[in-house]
Amino acid sequence: MRYERKIAPLQKKSEKDRALYDKLLREATKAKNRDEIEALRSEASDQHRIMQFEIDSVVTGELTREAELLFVPIPPRSDEKYWRESWLVEEIRHLTPEGVQLLRDAIRDERKKRREVRFGWIEIVSKIVALATGLIGAVIGLVATLKK
Repeated sequence: MRYERKIAPLQKKSEKDRALYDKLLREATKAKNRDEIEALRSEASDQHRIMQFEIDSVVTGELTREAELLFVPIPPRSDEKYWRESWLVEEIRHLTPEGVQLLRDAIRDERKKRREVRFGWIEIVSKIVALATGLIGAVIGLVATLKK
């Protein structure tokens, strides 16, 4: 889906941040600096939450926008199975993994139905063209036979 291109850079940045904090934590552990270890752990946790908030925001925004464009029903935001409070901002709700899967499946099904309708018309038109071509060929053959 289109939002996957938007979250890829965020995921890559999150992985780089995690690797950096792991490196810094190993160094602080070797130096046995407990204050620095705790500060780094706290900072890494905060950074992870910020990145996860951004990723969740992109995924939720893109999926709900796409569902609205296709007139796919979106589960009520009060449904705890499909929505959860944001870890960063309490007033914001993000889709749970079940909510993401529900909307992705519904969007995929709607797109498939729309394609089938389009391709159904193409199939009908191609059959009409084939029938007309055969009919024209028969008429030409009949005319040629009658001329002789």
